[in-house]
Amino acid sequence: MLINISSFGQNITRHGADSMMMALNKSKPGSDRINLLLKLAQFHIFKPGEKQIDFDSAIVFINEVKALNRTLNSAAAHGYQILTESYLAREKGHKEAAKNMVVKAITILETGDNKDYLGQACYELSMYYDYRDPQEISKKISLVERSIDLFRQAGDLERRAQSLEMLGDLYTQKLDDRQIPVLKEALAAYDSIKHRELQGVYVLLGTSYLYRSDYGQSLFYLLKALRTAQTLGDTSIRLCQINNLLGQLYTNIDKWETALKYLNDGLNVAKKYNDNYSIFILTITIATTYLSLEKPDQTLKTLTAAPQQYSLSGSAIEKAILYGAYFRAHLKLDHHREAQLYCDSLFRLINEKTIDGVRVSNIYRHMTNYYFFEQQYAKARYYLTKSILSNSKINYEAGHIQNLRLSYKLDSAQGNYRSAFDHLILYKAKTDSMSSQKTVRQFQVLGVEHEVGMKEDSIKLKNKDILLLKQDNILQKTNLRQSNLIKDVTIAATILAFIFIGLLYRQYKQKQKNNLTITKKNELLQHYLTEKEWLLKEIHHRVKNNLQIVMSLLNSQSAYIENEPALTAIHDSQHRVHAMSLIHQKLYNTENVSTIDMSSYIRELVSYLNDSFNTGQRIRFEYNITPLELDVSQAVPLGLILNEAITNSIKYAFPDNRDGIINISLTNTAANHYLLNIADNGVGMPAHFTGKKSGSLGMSLMAGLSEDLDGSFTMESNPGTIIKISFVHDQVVKRPYIFATSFA
Repeated sequence: MLINISSFGQNITRHGADSMMMALNKSKPGSDRINLLLKLAQFHIFKPGEKQIDFDSAIVFINEVKALNRTLNSAAAHGYQILTESYLAREKGHKEAAKNMVVKAITILETGDNKDYLGQACYELSMYYDYRDPQEISKKISLVERSIDLFRQAGDLERRAQSLEMLGDLYTQKLDDRQIPVLKEALAAYDSIKHRELQGVYVLLGTSYLYRSDYGQSLFYLLKALRTAQTLGDTSIRLCQINNLLGQLYTNIDKWETALKYLNDGLNVAKKYNDNYSIFILTITIATTYLSLEKPDQTLKTLTAAPQQYSLSGSAIEKAILYGAYFRAHLKLDHHREAQLYCDSLFRLINEKTIDGVRVSNIYRHMTNYYFFEQQYAKARYYLTKSILSNSKINYEAGHIQNLRLSYKLDSAQGNYRSAFDHLILYKAKTDSMSSQKTVRQFQVLGVEHEVGMKEDSIKLKNKDILLLKQDNILQKTNLRQSNLIKDVTIAATILAFIFIGLLYRQYKQKQKNNLTITKKNELLQHYLTEKEWLLKEIHHRVKNNLQIVMSLLNSQSAYIENEPALTAIHDSQHRVHAMSLIHQKLYNTENVSTIDMSSYIRELVSYLNDSFNTGQRIRFEYNITPLELDVSQAVPLGLILNEAITNSIKYAFPDNRDGIINISLTNTAANHYLLNIADNGVGMPAHFTGKKSGSLGMSLMAGLSEDLDGSFTMESNPGTIIKISFVHDQVVKRPYIFATSFA
């Protein structure tokens, strides 16, 4: 990231400079006066604005030091004077000359005994080395490490703490495992001198733990950084960095809405300071977060709303990020032409050989998705192979999982069911493992959020108690003044007032104690409820996965069966399994883990059956569905009935590929009484067909499921077929039937 700890002279405030001027006027010629003169010179050098008048003032102080040192002949004073002159040269833009001065200052100071001056010079020299260069960062680290040891010898706790903070940041850049111990040592050093501006160290610790995927510790320190900055009124660009890191953390554990909150806060700070690079990165991150939320429209809106000067800085990596976001959004929205344009742009970046690693693997994966979307499976296979090869060179686990999913889809589309099944099993194993890891990380974050919230409540409670005690003290003083004016009456009134106040205070404390107990119990209950909801979502997720594997197995089995009745039975079983799987998918993807929105469910089920039988526009579906939320115990049998009825209509009502209409209605007939009606205008049922007693598995299944609903099942043929199921809406949420199932 790298922290912005500049030369130590920049820490001198106006108040500090005024105090030094007063001390200078009282000082006598000697080392103390020289130290004051050079610090005042540094104050003027580092004043904001780089005005010539400030530089002239600094030169006056430096010249006085030169005159004094002709008598003292101090190596320490001479070296520190040259170091101060290097600050002036650097501020004027003479970087090479300034660096040579620092080297000269170190050579002179090494002959003396002032470890503090030498430590400042070593630290200053480290600033001339680029942390992005692998060779220069090693030299930079060596100089900072030396300055830390010198400040320790000199007993300069503040500069040692700042140098430790810089060293921790450098270790973070180099992915050195020593980063966290060094940063905690810096924190302890700051604490020892009661230093309050600790947000920089907290940010570095949060970043270090984030790199290690320790999200609980990372969140703890990043929230401390945010709270510290807010408490101290820090509105600098550091707030953008803190919010960006918090957004990354919540993105990594799939808490997209929380991530968006922090990312937008960071973007607002970046815009305030016109930080173009941060604006670009945050805009892209927000846009891709909307893609994860299945909001491609919002992704395009975010990308196009950004001011033109912030949209792209021109580097190939940034182009790859931007084009990839546009491509994914247009592909999700079925914008074929726009998706192709961005796909071509991404391909050109690979041909220009300006990017490598993860970016190349991602671009090949984007191209695979595009050609799969266009049903050009040969090209899709070609680019998928390239993505897999590129990914294997960098060991990119997330890319490997996405490639497994694409392999499964492509194998299925090309009829290679054995390979598709193998890739599906591998994909499910990887995603289940990743899901388990994310669940653990989410619970870590949840624990830290809970702990931080409890501490904030405790602080608020203490502040409230202090305020009440102050108010009580004021009241006592007022009563005392009154007692001096009116003696006998006031004494009696004061005694009564104290008794009354005591009773009120006692009542308040008791009420406060009761409220605290209730609050703790409510928080505990909320914690247990959240855990149970997570567990229930996980169960629905696993049931859905198991049902999808069953469907895949049935699909694979059907490829080896030539017996038409058996093949029909397998396909019917697939539809029934999908009807149940869809329920568990909706339960997993929604906040409400116990009820199903039947309006949405019916439309998704019909869409699936329509696609499965490939009816195209031949059969039109009409809906009249009253909004209804059903418990899973009623939604499952109702979904299976719908599956059987619609499947029968599609298969038998319209022979010879004739056109037809299937009407599906779910209406409220009385209080908590509903009627499900599935009607078609097809050829109707044969005259000898008797419904429940026909021996048909589908009819028997619908009749039996109607009984499970405690409802009635009727069938008419006049001339088309009408199936009616009347049932009572049970509003009591029952124990889900899935808990009785084994999920090995």
